[in-house]
Amino acid sequence: MIAFLPIARYRAEYQVASGRPFSTFEKLLLRAVQHGGNSLSDLAKTFGVHRRLIVEGLVTLMQAGWVSLGADNSQFVLTSSGQKACGDSAGLPPTIIVADRQQTVVVEKVTGQVARNNELDFYSRAKLRPLWHAGVALRKREVSNVVDPGLVAPLLPHQPTEWIRWIGPISVMSDDAAFAVIDVDVIAERITGIPRAWEALLLPECIDQVRRREQELAASGSEIQDEELRQFVRVVEDLPDADGETIDGDVVWTNVPLGSDNILKSESDHQSAFKNLFTEAVSYVAIATPSLGGEAVQLLPVLKTAIERGLLVNIMLGEMPSRNSKESWQVFEALKKLEYDSAREHTRGRLVLGG
Repeated sequence: MIAFLPIARYRAEYQVASGRPFSTFEKLLLRAVQHGGNSLSDLAKTFGVHRRLIVEGLVTLMQAGWVSLGADNSQFVLTSSGQKACGDSAGLPPTIIVADRQQTVVVEKVTGQVARNNELDFYSRAKLRPLWHAGVALRKREVSNVVDPGLVAPLLPHQPTEWIRWIGPISVMSDDAAFAVIDVDVIAERITGIPRAWEALLLPECIDQVRRREQELAASGSEIQDEELRQFVRVVEDLPDADGETIDGDVVWTNVPLGSDNILKSESDHQSAFKNLFTEAVSYVAIATPSLGGEAVQLLPVLKTAIERGLLVNIMLGEMPSRNSKESWQVFEALKKLEYDSAREHTRGRLVLGG
């Protein structure tokens, strides 16, 4: 039988942050490099700590673009931005970026469960009024109009590198004005038209009220024609997985067919694929390669243009090039310079080399 589930809508404002604060040790480490602590041994001796702690602090400062390798790759020097950071009397400049966002959530007023606005279809009372007689209106319970931020926190979208700094205020957008149209099957004991996470708590309440309504209709000999009302029920299809089981219908899977054109067979295929990659990528490219060949020199102009365009590029090498391989070492030196320049000049994009 079709039932009307009362819904309230709320606007949750929240703030996300990304980045990291610098520790006191990292601040002192930066000033030590400024005052002539140019090698790992000197810095470890100055602070009296294990070299590993020095390396971790220097890596953090290098990622911020404040410290770079010196001429012989065994000493450390401050970049121009590092000099400015040392000159800040208030300490190191903040690297935490804060952004204000908002998310609309819905609360069902029978058991008080919360979901994102797009996880549920709901309609105004006025739109459903002509078909109201074909369903059963579920009774509201004593659900508080104050939504706990802890219930909303798992529903707030943010990037993996961000964290939620605070939540609030959570304000009412509408209450007692909208309903979700759901199908309650008392025989199969299942509800259609709600998020799967809601079913466990809602099922007993809905079955109890719908069963009573069905008994009343049977006693009076009435029969409800609800075909027109069923078009408002949100249907989520279950998709079979590889083992024949069903996947949560809230997740949408897309098959990506692969053909022979997707396989790179020659050096020219790789060169062309890399150029297209750097040209078409929107925000991020990651490249993992066991070694760095001399043929990569042809990609340097394309890579530089992509970084200037705002692309973040990570190149992860299985092994560092040897000085005995002239071509590979020249490419590696060119990439290191591009990495240094992208950090020093504060370009929109960034190149980061790693193992």
